[in-house]
Amino acid sequence: MKILAAVDGSQSSQKALDWAAKFAKSFNASLVAVHVVENFNYLDDIPLASEAIKEKLANEGKMILEQAVSGAKGLGLEIETEIVSGTNPPEGILDYARTNGVDHIVVGSRGRKGLDRFVMGSVAQRIVRHSPCTVTVVK
Repeated sequence: MKILAAVDGSQSSQKALDWAAKFAKSFNASLVAVHVVENFNYLDDIPLASEAIKEKLANEGKMILEQAVSGAKGLGLEIETEIVSGTNPPEGILDYARTNGVDHIVVGSRGRKGLDRFVMGSVAQRIVRHSPCTVTVVK
């Protein structure tokens, strides 16, 4: 079984990763922590700015993943990390799940962005609606 935990740096996503790690360990499953870097296509018209911003977002994503995974490693579980690019977080997570044979997605109920953090109906709900596999939303 392959489990994907969506990580965005929020407390909610950390809880989701911790839950996913315990779940993966109990089922002897593999776990991948995925962070989505949004691709801002409108920046492509400004090549230098586009590359600098994309590099900065990727570096921030690496730091977010490293920090999140370090907290969950105490279980003795190997956690793979992936940074993916997408037009938005749900699309990036769902594309990764579809193309990598993910059996279960774990997401936090609230993210760290704007109004999305007030409404479960945003990222988590879109993943639940369109997922090719089982989804657990962790509060």
